[in-house]
Amino acid sequence: MKYTNLGQFSSIKPYIEDKLSRLSNLDRSFDSLFNMMFENEPNILFEENTGFRIKRYTYGECKANVSIIAKNIKAKYPGAEYDSVIGLYLDNSHTWIETFWAILMCGFRPLLLNMRLSDDSLEYALDITNAAGIISKGKIFSCPTLLESDLYKENDQEVNTKFGEELFVMSSGTSENIKICAYSAEEIIKILLQSKEIILSSKRVQKFYDGELKLLAFLPFYHIFGFVANYLWFGFFARTFVKLNDLNPLTIQNTIRRHHVTHIFAVPLFWQKTYDAAIREIKNKGDKTYNKFLKGMKLASKPLIGKLITKYAFKQVREQLFGESVNYMITGGSMIDKKVLTFFNSIGYHLSNGYGMSEIGITSVELSENHKTLNSASIGKPLPGLEYSINENGELLVKGDTLAKYIIENEEIHKRKDEPFLTHDLAYKDGDRYYLQGRQDDLVVSITGENLNPNIIEEKLMIDNVISLCLINGRDNSLPILLVSISKYLSAEDANQLTKDLVIKITEHNLNSQIGKVVLVSEPFIGEDEFKINRKKLEEKYYSNALTLYVPKLNKDEFKDEISNKIRELFAKTMNRNINDIHMDTDFFLDIGGTSIDYAVMMAEIQETYNASLSDSEKPLTTIQDISQYVKERL
Repeated sequence: MKYTNLGQFSSIKPYIEDKLSRLSNLDRSFDSLFNMMFENEPNILFEENTGFRIKRYTYGECKANVSIIAKNIKAKYPGAEYDSVIGLYLDNSHTWIETFWAILMCGFRPLLLNMRLSDDSLEYALDITNAAGIISKGKIFSCPTLLESDLYKENDQEVNTKFGEELFVMSSGTSENIKICAYSAEEIIKILLQSKEIILSSKRVQKFYDGELKLLAFLPFYHIFGFVANYLWFGFFARTFVKLNDLNPLTIQNTIRRHHVTHIFAVPLFWQKTYDAAIREIKNKGDKTYNKFLKGMKLASKPLIGKLITKYAFKQVREQLFGESVNYMITGGSMIDKKVLTFFNSIGYHLSNGYGMSEIGITSVELSENHKTLNSASIGKPLPGLEYSINENGELLVKGDTLAKYIIENEEIHKRKDEPFLTHDLAYKDGDRYYLQGRQDDLVVSITGENLNPNIIEEKLMIDNVISLCLINGRDNSLPILLVSISKYLSAEDANQLTKDLVIKITEHNLNSQIGKVVLVSEPFIGEDEFKINRKKLEEKYYSNALTLYVPKLNKDEFKDEISNKIRELFAKTMNRNINDIHMDTDFFLDIGGTSIDYAVMMAEIQETYNASLSDSEKPLTTIQDISQYVKERL
């Protein structure tokens, strides 16, 4: 295998062992860690697509920028004392990395602000940590704000303070209380040392493509998963991060292919949507193709022949998804459907399940190469220095010295103690591996007093045309309610059939006495700024009549001109959809599950019909209204 950027070493193992050996002998300071993180100066730290070319930033260039940014931080906050807190409010970029280290270089403590949370939550975090300031992409906050545009100005400010000693990570915000979790250099270095178990245990995680290893910067660096599993574990070994300009499915696929991304870490929602789009595309090719695909999936798990099936039979499927460069993928943050794991692992990729929380860091990853184990949704075994246990309520407890040093919650500081941390995640152990079953605080209580696990029930009841399900508590001594998220464009006939099919499923699984009502909702349960379902919030929205209930949409006189009608027909034809389900504001990707391949096919037909290329547009054209307006302008 070809390798580049390993310094004096020609292969992975000695390079890893040398770097981790030196790390284990390092004094526990961010100053020393900074120098090790940036010692491979010629290596590429960050790549981004600027339109017509790929721009690259080396570790050496970024190291120099850290000093420049530190001077500007010092100049902005001259009165800030050592150990002051500075908020970091930036998207994934080389600037985020440089600013993170610059805050530490100034002797301050970076507070990694979760950009998906509300302004009130962010202001609370700044207030509770008594932040001296914040470095922002553009938004102005109540404390003194240094804008990203001013970070690289030249000045003569002196920065000779010793490095800061802590950093803060915010909880994801899916619970009622925002938690601020503190990690010192001691915990961070121990977390880095745990990476040896992952790298040397899994052949796939070590794999390069065309001599390079590149990680898609999909997960935000301010999130514990993105900070540890993305930035720390890969940045320490001087690997390359690839920027995503936006989360459009087409952008993601094109970025992975163009940059030859080798590693992708994401939340279950990402893998689920990718899986759904891929299956729709295969089904649209006809029953014969879909049945051949299902047969191939069964054969993929067989010894010997399975490898051949995976390599050759699914080559076209891989090319239409991410290409051949992707070697290793991890999911984490919430539960994932086993059929999604089976799909990716069967077609030739490697998708592992991992586990972690803001309060405890990343504590386990399934490291097996065996498909059966990977597809079981195991979160693996605890990493070195950590212990798992399960209490009488079925909740997972985690013990170890890489957990947060202390946690600020409800204006109180809770220091790490010797006893295990209670995660409130429901889990069970099978052999030497652990499996998740949901959250203790997500359990729904039936009128019989029985605790119902919504994750298990929702998995049993999932059917076609359902985007997602959410079981919520009944009130006033009534049975629990099943909320069903569907497309707002689903026809009345299809919606009625869907309800009948759900009732049949409920009966088949003997859940009639546990579910009192099925409610169709025409809005997604996971918001744009969320990674997973917030059940408590949905329950409150339902009982306060804030959820958008499904109402069949009538076309009326939407389509008054020939061009709009033609494009509507192309939407329906390309995605094999009922034309009555297609409206002027129907989004090709978000509403009817189109993929980049589907879009390319449709674009080609539009160009042939109207001699108007959609690729010339400065903005994404994904709805009938946008496309027809663009075509009309060109004509």
